[in-house]
Order: sequence, then structure tokens, then C-alpha cells
Amino acid sequence: MRILAACWLVLGLAHLCCWAEDEADRRSVRLAPSQFRLIREVDFEGRDLFELAIKAGMYSRKGNEYLPGAERGAVSAGGRTWHGSNGVGLVAYDPGMKRYYVYYFQEQAIPGHHLDIIHADDEFIFFSYGYHKDWPDVRGSLEVYSLKFNRFARVEAVSTTGGKFGAFLWDVLKKENPLGIPPQMGWDERNLAGRDWADLSESRLFRPDRIVDEGGVFRFSYHLGWKIDEFTTALQFRKNDLIKEFERLSPKKTVGGERH
Repeated sequence: MRILAACWLVLGLAHLCCWAEDEADRRSVRLAPSQFRLIREVDFEGRDLFELAIKAGMYSRKGNEYLPGAERGAVSAGGRTWHGSNGVGLVAYDPGMKRYYVYYFQEQAIPGHHLDIIHADDEFIFFSYGYHKDWPDVRGSLEVYSLKFNRFARVEAVSTTGGKFGAFLWDVLKKENPLGIPPQMGWDERNLAGRDWADLSESRLFRPDRIVDEGGVFRFSYHLGWKIDEFTTALQFRKNDLIKEFERLSPKKTVGGERH
């Protein structure tokens, strides 16, 4: 009887372990730690973000060098306005404090390193940045900032479940738009349909055209500008899974000497 009980206990523990693994496998999004952090707080009047970076000590102008100081869009979230940039990172302005906050992965600004805000709401800000010739180690990435957790994370991979995977097809372009000019670089994302996960940086899917929240499901769309269904790719994940991933990455709070 003791042997039988021990066997049932082992089987029960194995079932629990498998259940836990299944729960992890059913996640629809994977986050990774981000290098983005608060770099500077600056009192500044004006809208030129590279002048802001110079005042903040993030860059020194070289002679009459042209610096792309324009804002790349503006959204409002958490009582601040947030801006993409051409090399100054993610910039937030607090109208109450009349102060700018610069978030980036390094101390130095990079002229021409595009960062675009893709989507923002009361909980999350999604933004994307690409490669840069002067920083070959920088990978194109999609990142997300959680206002609740006050934390950045990199969107590492998205489940392929419920996804749609397109490809650039020359014969389709000639049929749908005979005068259309082909892209400099084509794409074929149909192979992702056979995988469990789409790694956004590896698959060059780190810069979606659009992100929308459809009833608690974030849907990412790509190649929409062509207006050809066969070309488009779409991925989706659950907002609840995103929140759980932020909880996983966030440090545990210590209360009364114990970790919770």
C-alpha cells in the first residue's frame, strides 16, 4: 500500500509539473528585460529634441552638423506627452513639472536612430526602433512601457496562434497594381505559420504598421500600406498575458523581511 501511495504521489507531482509547463506554453507573448531606463531629467523650453539632448549632455554638435531634432509623433498617457525621436530615445514631457524625461538604452544620443511610438493607451506604450550603422550591436526591437509597473520590457516573441502570414509576390503585385513599384527588399513570413513563436527581432517584425486593442487582445498588423491581402501579416496576444509577463519580470517586494 505504501508503494502504491508513493506511486500515486509521484504521478500527481508529474501531472502538476506538466500542467505548469502547459500553462507556460499557452502564453501568447514573451517579454525580455529591456535596457531602456531614465537617462536624464531636463528643464527645457522648445521642441527641438537634439537641442534638448545637447542641453542634457547627451551630445555635442560637431561644427555646423545637421541634427534631426523633430519629434516623431506625440501621444498622451499618464499625465505626460510622449514623443518618438531621431536619436534621442523616448522623450516624455510633464506639463505640471515643465520638465522633460529622456529614456534610452545608453547615455549618448545617436543622430538618425529612429524611434517611433506605435500605440499608446492608459496602460501601455509600444514603441519600435531599428538598426543603426554606427551601432552594429543594436538590434531592431519592439518595446513596451507599462505605466502601472513603471517598467520597460522588450517584446521578444509572440505566439503564432491566430496569426496571418503573408509574402511579397511579384505576380500578385502585377495583378493587383500593374504600375506598382516593388520594394527594395521583399518578405516571406509564411514559414512562421509552422512555428509556435515568432521572434520579432529575428523575423524583422519589430516595427508593425499598427497595433490595436480588440477587446483585450492586442493585434499587430504589417505591410498594410500595399493594400493587398496576400502581402499582410498579423500577430496577436492577450493583454492579460502581457500583464503576467510584467509581473514575472518585476522584482518581488519585501515586506517584514519576507519576499512576496
